[in-house]
Amino acid sequence: MVAELYTIINGRVRDFVFKHDSVRVIQCALKYANKEQRLNITKELQADIQALVQSKYGKFMIAKIVVEGDEEIRNLVIPEFYGNVKKFINHPEAAWILDDIYRQVATKQHKAKLLREWYGTEFALDNKSRKTPDDCSADLFTILETSPEKRKPIMDSLSSLINQLIQKKMTAFTMLHDAMLQYLRNLKPGSAEFSEFLESLRNDLDDATSVATSGAASTGQASAPSTGGDLLKNLAFTSSGSQIVSLAFAHSQAKERKILLRVYKDIISEMAFDKNASRVLIAALDVIDDTRLTSKSILSELLAESTNDQTERDEKIFSILTDKTARVPLLYFYTNISQKWLFTDPDLKPLILEIEEIRKGTSKKDHEIRRKEIITATTDGLLGMISRKAPELVKTTEGCAGIVEILLSAQSSGSSSRDDAITAIANTCVGPVNEEEGHVSFIPAAGKMLRTLAQGGKYDAEVGKVVISEKTNKGGLEFVNVLYDSIKTHIVDWATGPSSYVIVAMVESKDLDEKKKEGLVKVLKQNKSKLESVVGTEGKEKGKKNGKKENNTNNAGAKMLLTLL
Repeated sequence: MVAELYTIINGRVRDFVFKHDSVRVIQCALKYANKEQRLNITKELQADIQALVQSKYGKFMIAKIVVEGDEEIRNLVIPEFYGNVKKFINHPEAAWILDDIYRQVATKQHKAKLLREWYGTEFALDNKSRKTPDDCSADLFTILETSPEKRKPIMDSLSSLINQLIQKKMTAFTMLHDAMLQYLRNLKPGSAEFSEFLESLRNDLDDATSVATSGAASTGQASAPSTGGDLLKNLAFTSSGSQIVSLAFAHSQAKERKILLRVYKDIISEMAFDKNASRVLIAALDVIDDTRLTSKSILSELLAESTNDQTERDEKIFSILTDKTARVPLLYFYTNISQKWLFTDPDLKPLILEIEEIRKGTSKKDHEIRRKEIITATTDGLLGMISRKAPELVKTTEGCAGIVEILLSAQSSGSSSRDDAITAIANTCVGPVNEEEGHVSFIPAAGKMLRTLAQGGKYDAEVGKVVISEKTNKGGLEFVNVLYDSIKTHIVDWATGPSSYVIVAMVESKDLDEKKKEGLVKVLKQNKSKLESVVGTEGKEKGKKNGKKENNTNNAGAKMLLTLL
């Protein structure tokens, strides 16, 4: 059928693509065609690409071509946009296809050439005549450094095109956000242009608020809630846009930050799960001095405080704490940016460091005070969830990591919250050490978590030792004693199992009760032969039975226990 269809449309493709019904036939042909057929269809339409992207129905044809096509086909289609970016980005039909191609399928070089056209007619003409080199860059700082005399026309061109799209409310384009970031990065902080740019972001909300207020006043009704902030909301969910908003928070004053934060009040949870938007939450938490405001606006949403049902609230917190992206704003103040397990986004750390530098001149509160206040505001909610969902948390790598950070830094209003959480975690260790039944000691992340909590702090590679947490120093973390009570009847199984380092931490701990430690050491000495049986001193051959290697041979933790004993 595809072969028959191709026979019918071959040489007549353009007759079909400008009509709302027949264009679907060509889309179907593209979807099921082979590589050669797709290429022939694209070549037939190459001369009409510019007309198609401006067509109400033809634009979908171009989208289908680049999605279904390979690199060769995309290299035929995308250059047809060169020289026309300014025209297409303002066109109601073409703009969406141009931005979709830019965001989804364009290569780094395609993007650079398309974005350069925002810098003025000269760049568009170079693209159109194919004078732009393939290794060109859209980094405006580099361009202006090479040709400083072009600064005014380039910045004027950028400003004009950016403002046109904002005025038209066409603010969802990734290309617009990339252009705005290039513009912002090349403005001098404190200059009139810089202040004007930041003000244009805040006005996105202010305009909508004033319209709602004046409309209500004319009808004698109460003021309607603002529906503005589309620009700021759209910016938050792209890579460049999130940097813009984060820098806007950093450079603003207290009142202005409050205006910016107001935009996101209804979408905080959604932002936490988005790689880009979560940066905005971190920036806001990092620079706003009023921690009551951030606790009410951001942290209360992450902790689902408005949810009355405790089970539902725990589920929401659990989903955030165990998500690699959503957990970052929640745990940011419990740790530091050197922790690679938490800060997996390579662009986040440089942004945080930049914000911290800016904050020195725009924020008044000492950061350590801010950190403690935010930890205090979140601790009870997190500890409560841990105490109720510990069995589920210890089965996930993210949950184990979160537990460690929270317990070691918790600023609980009452020790009972922390004690309940500690007891709940220790209770997950109760029972025979059996791999088939999914015992916690066979979960690597859980074993690491238990070892760290038993030590009372995390190992710091830079100083070569365990750094005891502030809570442990003050005698506030009694985990090692509670853990001993939970596993004392199965000490030998733990010591010879995959989580043997937990027992090493207990033996080395200065916080373990003396009588408990005496009992622990006594049991280990009595079962020294069992420890020796899992150490293996003759290489990999040791510990094999019937040609199969026994599970716990060469157990490094058991070996260390023998040394300690």
